[in-house]
Amino acid sequence: MEIKTETYILRLPNMMLKTFSGVAVQDLLNTKELDPYDFVFVTSLRQWKRPADLSDVFQIPLDAIEKDFEKPSFNPPPQPSKPVANEDVQKLKNKIDELTKSLEQKESVVNVLKETRAKLQKDFYKIVSEKDELKLDLDEQAKVEDDLRTDLINANLEIEELTEQIQNLEKQVDDLLNIKDELLEIKSELDQKYQSLAEELTDKERSFESYRSDNLALEERLEELEAENKKLLKKQSIYRDYVKNEKKRADTFETNIGKLNEGIIKLKSLRKKDQITIQNLEDYKKTQSTKEARELNQLIGDSFEIDNNPHWYIEMDGEVKGPFSFHDMKSLQKYGKIHNETPVKKSHDPFWTSAGRDFELTANLITHSEVVGGKEVFRYFVNRADYRAPFHGAAVIQIDGREYTGFCTSLSSGGAFIELAALEDEMIHQGEMAQLRINAGTLSEDLEASVIMRNFSREKPCGIGLQFQSLDDEQRNVILSYVSSYLENIKKTA
Repeated sequence: MEIKTETYILRLPNMMLKTFSGVAVQDLLNTKELDPYDFVFVTSLRQWKRPADLSDVFQIPLDAIEKDFEKPSFNPPPQPSKPVANEDVQKLKNKIDELTKSLEQKESVVNVLKETRAKLQKDFYKIVSEKDELKLDLDEQAKVEDDLRTDLINANLEIEELTEQIQNLEKQVDDLLNIKDELLEIKSELDQKYQSLAEELTDKERSFESYRSDNLALEERLEELEAENKKLLKKQSIYRDYVKNEKKRADTFETNIGKLNEGIIKLKSLRKKDQITIQNLEDYKKTQSTKEARELNQLIGDSFEIDNNPHWYIEMDGEVKGPFSFHDMKSLQKYGKIHNETPVKKSHDPFWTSAGRDFELTANLITHSEVVGGKEVFRYFVNRADYRAPFHGAAVIQIDGREYTGFCTSLSSGGAFIELAALEDEMIHQGEMAQLRINAGTLSEDLEASVIMRNFSREKPCGIGLQFQSLDDEQRNVILSYVSSYLENIKKTA
């Protein structure tokens, strides 16, 4: 690096950046306005350096004491190359300084010549004065006069030559003064351009600060998004725990169904009168089973049909495959393609579960086959584990935000059948969720619960077969209280 051609950027006390030439930086070091251990930005290297580390470029004062300065963490934007570079400005300034020094030297020579001419004139007048005082012989006086005349001629010649030289030098001085005026004008123009470039650099520095502020704002927004993502992950964990709790409640529900079946067995061991009552109940259940065999689409009695449409998905070897029908799923189970640990879900289910925990895939099935269009079609049914008692009470079912009024004709802790005046197409969403509300009256209090729509019947009785999704203990006790009361009434009238 050469000190005359290199440029440097310094940080001013007002936090502004300004460009200096190498000579200007050396002047600042000499006047101690710049500490040699502070950092300056070397534009050619695009790095922050300390002048003390550039001993091959700068002369460091011997009394300088090393101090610790913080190195800036940013780089100034590149300096524009147009319209005039700082290097050209410095070269012109250096040329002006050189011409000024040359002018001063020549003015010094002119002053010396003027002093010499004055001295010669003084000597001349002194000689003339001494000539009058001398009393010499005429010959000697004539000789002296000749000599003096010759000396006077020579002196006049020298004076003329010196005068001519002085005139030439004065002309050169005038030319140099004119050149100096022109250079001063050029310097003024360059200073204006330099000021314009400095203002342009300041604008770019402000733009840089604006970009930096925008970047900091983006980083803060990114941190906010990361915090929101953590909250969402936390909510997801809470939902997973909720699903686990719901599955535990489903297991408890199945256990309660088993206990109810044990209660029926105990009822069979009671008095003969009770046995007759139970036999009547069994006959009623057989009647209902016969009715279901005739109306396979209707959920009444001891079984309900499983939707055989292709809406099952499985995850195998890291890939999601499907959709499959329920018949396909049972075939995959039969040939060992699906195990208890295989993740499965239906298209409308929000979460995955294992095949071993799915009620339909693990239940004891009743298979019904029939020939449709020359093809054998399989239909699957699941036996109810709870007793469904006859019921007659107003009910409201909400499907996709719309409410439909009907009558509940049978009820158990497992589900219900709702008779409707008509079954519209937009009501048929097999396997999807709905909301059921039965007002108090026949029941001891209002019953509101989430249900799954299992079967649909357009024939008489027209309606929808529902399976309760989840019941809390209070809701289950309301239903079981009604069923127990119904059974007691049967016993009393037997």
